[in-house]
Amino acid sequence: MKCIIYSRISTNEQDTENQTRLLIEYAERQGWEIMEVISEEAVSGGVSVFVRKESARVLRLARQRRFDVLLTFACDRITRNGATELLMFLQKLSEFKVKFVSYTEEYISSLGDYAPIVLSVLGVLGKMEKQKISLRTKAALANLKAKGKKLGRPTDVVANLEQLRELRQRGHSLSEISKTTGVSKTRVHRLLSA
Repeated sequence: MKCIIYSRISTNEQDTENQTRLLIEYAERQGWEIMEVISEEAVSGGVSVFVRKESARVLRLARQRRFDVLLTFACDRITRNGATELLMFLQKLSEFKVKFVSYTEEYISSLGDYAPIVLSVLGVLGKMEKQKISLRTKAALANLKAKGKKLGRPTDVVANLEQLRELRQRGHSLSEISKTTGVSKTRVHRLLSA
């Protein structure tokens, strides 16, 4: 069977390597031919799976019948927008005759009779986790604001825009610029793209 491995991380501080190493080993044990490892980095699970660049590419490849099984670390790597979106995504895979396997949720496989029920429950749990993360973030921000901490984009980042542009013109990568300036790689990209 031809396999595509899909991983996703939410922040620049994380690394997809932890997921992909285990997924590659798993696919090899199954005797699957790994066609491609597709990763999305610094992309929230709250962004629709149908909008994200790489997950949309997974669906295009499925439509073209380029692979037989999609392997991911967990259902929440696909989406944290609840059961409906997860099931819609898996239904699309099914229409294209592509099977789905979650590494950490072995009881989930598009081959199993109870998969839709289990996936619905997991989709709801993923949505609840997303809501809890949002509430914790809002509480932390409110706490910082109550302590007098200024929130929002640091003004020195905008002031350093010329420095960012100069480093980029000298041929430095976004990662190198980020390390040099202390500005996150995502923010460097956004500032330089504006």
